[in-house]
Amino acid sequence: MPTFKSPTEQSPRNVPPGEYTFTVYEMETLISKGAKTAGSDVYKMKMTVDDHGVKVFDQLIDHESCDWKFGAFLKSCNVQLNEDEHFELIKTRADKLRCRWVNPVGLRGRFRLALVKKDKGEFNEVESYLLGDPLPVETQPEVEEDVPW
Repeated sequence: MPTFKSPTEQSPRNVPPGEYTFTVYEMETLISKGAKTAGSDVYKMKMTVDDHGVKVFDQLIDHESCDWKFGAFLKSCNVQLNEDEHFELIKTRADKLRCRWVNPVGLRGRFRLALVKKDKGEFNEVESYLLGDPLPVETQPEVEEDVPW
């Protein structure tokens, strides 16, 4: 059943292009129908832009041509994996294959968003995942004080 929200209480639909911190709140698994990646697992990631309430969607495809995107996503979330280490995003598969399970729900990282215009309106799209410290510490500018003596 829908719930009424007055326009002042609704979350914004998008944010200006730029760099933001995100949190994954849900993942859905599908099968790719793309010409190059047909039959591969597709992980549809549902994320929120922290401090803005905006929802953003992206997908990761388990195919060798898309390994770079998986790596960038995991590094942006500060997930530590060894080179060529096997992992799974689905717990039952990880248990069955006896490999590391990486739970994407709750992961936080940083990404660069673009604002894309399509027939149905404007929406944010992940342009790239940002590597390095996923949650940078804000610094205050130094202020010179007038010393009366």
